[in-house]
This record gives sequence, structure tokens and C-alpha cells, in this order.
Amino acid sequence: MRTTKNKVIIPLIFAALFILPLSIYTLLNYNFSKPSISATTTDFVIITTNSPSQAKYWQKILDEKANEYTQYIVINEDWPGGADNGLGSLYAFIQANKQAKEHFGIDLKEVLDSGSGVSLFHCAGMGKRLYPLTASEYNNKSAIKIPSGAETQSILQLVLDQTLTQTHVLKGRLSVFWGDQIFIPSVKLRKPKSHAEVFTMVSHFPSKDEWIKKNLDQYGLIIINNKKAKLVEKTTYSNLLNIVANDNSHKKIPEIGVSLGSFSISATMLDELLGTFHQELTSKNGKLNTDYHFWMPLTWTKSSYVKFMIAKGYNRKSVINIYERMQSIKNHLQDETIAPVFGVQNVGEDALWWDFGNIKSYYHNMMATLYHDDYKGQQLAEILNVAEYYHPDKNSIIINCEIDDLQVRNSILVNVKGQKVTAHDSIVINSIARDLAVSESLVYNISEENTLALSNGEVRADIFFNDYPDQVVFYTSMRRNNKQDWNVKLPRNNYAFEEVYRLNESLIKTQIEQL
Repeated sequence: MRTTKNKVIIPLIFAALFILPLSIYTLLNYNFSKPSISATTTDFVIITTNSPSQAKYWQKILDEKANEYTQYIVINEDWPGGADNGLGSLYAFIQANKQAKEHFGIDLKEVLDSGSGVSLFHCAGMGKRLYPLTASEYNNKSAIKIPSGAETQSILQLVLDQTLTQTHVLKGRLSVFWGDQIFIPSVKLRKPKSHAEVFTMVSHFPSKDEWIKKNLDQYGLIIINNKKAKLVEKTTYSNLLNIVANDNSHKKIPEIGVSLGSFSISATMLDELLGTFHQELTSKNGKLNTDYHFWMPLTWTKSSYVKFMIAKGYNRKSVINIYERMQSIKNHLQDETIAPVFGVQNVGEDALWWDFGNIKSYYHNMMATLYHDDYKGQQLAEILNVAEYYHPDKNSIIINCEIDDLQVRNSILVNVKGQKVTAHDSIVINSIARDLAVSESLVYNISEENTLALSNGEVRADIFFNDYPDQVVFYTSMRRNNKQDWNVKLPRNNYAFEEVYRLNESLIKTQIEQL
């Protein structure tokens, strides 16, 4: 047995000791290529990341996908404490524009004015909701793997491949997406008509039963009537009825749309936002959210907006300031053009939408691919190209596994090696184990010499540091809130999540300093 253990563990230790430092060295010495591109024919894609090392990692990978029609610019979001997705989107555009000028000799504003498109994918953030999977990828949440054909691919690669096929109607605009969400419209996207448009699943006004069944209190909503759109943050059904009743613009029963959060803005509105928030963007100070600080003050009355924001804990003076600034943008845009300032890009009531932003959704999205009566799950299985690895007798997807004794049912196993594996209703990715028994669990990047049993929503992921003789082992549960647990050392763990996040940062920094 000792020989078998060594054969299994030594390659993984070798990877931890040598491959990570080598990869960092390669990334730090990577040079941008300068292909022949044009502001009139090339679309640009901006990716935000947490650190310079992550930016280099993704730039190297994405440059291999680049061509004369699509170029990628990866930036490090170095805003202290984070800017949120409002200021964060504007700041990312400014950073990317500096790189575009330096590396390509192109101004991204000229790209928009010439009719090409610029897409932005938000991938920065600590990835708390995906811990400890994020830790296992060295704080790079976008690098977390999912099955893809005969191998695996990162969440970001999946998102890019699916989303960029839909941006051809968004030429001349800045389009902003989340790096851990994908959606497939059920209707044909149209050329935008408003300066700002939020991707929205538009439907009829719901009954109370429909409201409850669809869990609509969990989403940001947009009320649509008389070609006007008004954003409403997560609310109750009774409050929604009050909002509609008190809104004089609603002459008939409005439609309701579930906001996907993603949006596009015209080049004109981009200029207005950049000018209006120049002080914050220059000083890298403050946090502004698109829903609370951009769209709501554009579509609400002053009294309603101030009342809502104060109830959320915001300072009255700052709320009034934001409202007046956004109203100034609205008035200016209405004076300059006849285009509506705010609207929706309808993706259809039956659009498919997947969020991979937390462990629970990661698990449920993937498990749904096993069930043929789950239309959404089967569509994801088709996207991931895993049909040929489906075993109907086991109702499982098994890809590239070397297991002597395998007992599996309703599970997904990818790149798993071991002597004995028993898996029921579980996901096991990129792992080595001698004797593994899991039920309703998630296992990611582990190496285990001893017998391991997990059940009832338990999660395990390992992190390999080159300065440590053994991997750091992490446990949690899909039923827990990782944000609340961030500073807590959970049972069976030697570190709190925050401690390992800092260890990961220290590892990368140390490797950089040693080069």
C-alpha cells in the first residue's frame, strides 16, 4: 500500500512545489503581443481581477483566444476596499483604456464611436461565497473548474464563450456582465433603444401565488409601462402593489421584469458618467452600486428615493447628492437626444440563467445536468458537451477517472483517481483519494491517503503551498454562509477562511519577490 500511496501523492506534491512557482515566473515575464487591429473592426473585452498576478494569468490565457476581431484586456482592480459595480465599471474602463493605448495604440472611446463594442466582465472580488473552492485556486475564483467535454474548463471561460456570442447587437456600447453568470435569451436580442439598458426577463404582472412560486422577492425587478422602466430592488409583494398604485405613469397593469444585473450603456452616457464621477474615479474613493446609485435615481421621484435609501442606512445628504447628479445626467441626455435614458433589453420570460457565484448554486447547477426531466439542466449539459460521458445505468457523468472499485449513482466525477470511491448525489473534481465515500457532497482538488466520508451537504477542498509539507485541508457545508464564517475557524479546519486568503496572497507575493 505504501507504494500505491507514493505513486498517488508524489505527483501532486511535485505540482505544488514546482508548477505554481514556474507558472508565476512565466506570467511575470509574459509580454503582450501587438497584433494588427483596428478601432473600427475589433471588439474589446475587459476582465477585472483581484491582483497583478491574476491579471497576468488571465491575460496570457486570453491572448491565446484573441484575434483581429476580438482582443482582451485584463486589469487589476486596485481600488481600496472595492468600488462596487457602479464606480467599478467606470474605473475598469479607464484602466483598460490606458492599456489599450499603451499596448495597441487605440483609444477605447474611439472604438465605441466607430461602432465596435466593448464588453466588461466583473471577476474581481474575494470569492467568499465560493470558499474553499476559491482558496484551492489561489484566490482566483474565476479559475474554478467545471466539466467540459473530456476535461474541465474555468467558470470564466464558460461565461466568455456563451456571452460574447450575444454581443453583436451591442455595437458602439459598453456592455457589463458578471464573470460567474451566463444566460441564454429565449427571444432575439434587439438593437438597444435607450442610453442604459438592463438585461431583463420580462413577463406579465404576477399574481401573489406566482410571486411566491417564482421567489420574486429574491430579485431586483423592473416595472415596465408606457415605454418607461423603473427599477425596484428586492421587495415584498404588498410593497410592489403600493409602488405601482402610487406611480402616476402606470395607466394600465404594467409588465414586470426580473433584472439579471448585466447592462449596456451608450458611449454618450459613458462620457456623462465618467465626467460626473471624475472626482471619485481620480481619488479612488467611495462605493457606488448601479442599482442603488445609477438606475434608481434615474427612475424614482426624489422623495421616494431618499426615503428608500435612508431606510437602507444611507446618509441623507449623500443620497440627495447622488440623486441630483444622476438627474443632471438624465436632463442632459434628454436635451441632447430623443432616446429614452433608461430601459430594458428583454431576454425573454423563458430565458435560461445560471449563477455560479456560490457553492450551493455551483452544486445544484451541475447536478441538474443529470436529470432529463430538467430542461434547464439538460441545456447546461449540452453547453458543457458532456453527453457522451453520461452513464444512464448510473445516472452519472464520469470523465477521465482511474478508480479500481467504483460505486456511483447520481453523481459527477471528473479527473478522479483512487482505489475505492463510493459516490451518491455528489460532485468530485480533480481529486485523488484512497477510499472515498460521499453522499450529497462536493469534493474539489483534494488528496487524501486515509478513508474519507462526507455527507449531507459537506464540502472539502485542499490548498497546496510550496512552503508547507502537506496540503491545507478545508471543510465547510453548502448549508453555511461563508461570508458569515469568513473569520471563523470551522470544525476540522486549522485556519479560518480569511487566514488562508492571506496565506494565498503571501504565497504569490513571496514568489514574485524571489524572482
